[in-house]
Amino acid sequence: MRRTCCGLLVTGLFLFAPAAPAVALPFAEVWGEFRYWRPTLESEIVASVPGFPGTTVDPVSDLGLDEQQNAFEGRVGLTLLGRHKFRIGYLPLSFDGDRNIARTFDFQGQTFNINDRVLTDLDLKILRAGYEFDFFKTPLGFLGILF
Repeated sequence: MRRTCCGLLVTGLFLFAPAAPAVALPFAEVWGEFRYWRPTLESEIVASVPGFPGTTVDPVSDLGLDEQQNAFEGRVGLTLLGRHKFRIGYLPLSFDGDRNIARTFDFQGQTFNINDRVLTDLDLKILRAGYEFDFFKTPLGFLGILF
């Protein structure tokens, strides 16, 4: 019982303690985040050229791409005068596949037949930037608009 109470007290202190910014100036605050997650690849791809309609291709079952992978995302932000927030984030994703296909399909005017070996390399680099203005701000929260 005593151990449980002490554990709840320590947990409560961490949950409700104010977070200190990485760098604090009288008019600015700089912060950063690092995130880890495991996205699932669920999509269909159709690549056609004039005269060749293309076939719907599932990247996981048809091309052998991994359905899940580890993803790491980094974000940094700058808050000025408590109401103006500038943020930028970067997320690189990479999927690779090597498969002898089990069905015939057309992709960008090229026909792939059963048992053809298909090597796939999909690299995504997502760079996001934004601006937020908080027009209503209290110690309990804020309300703003994000661009």
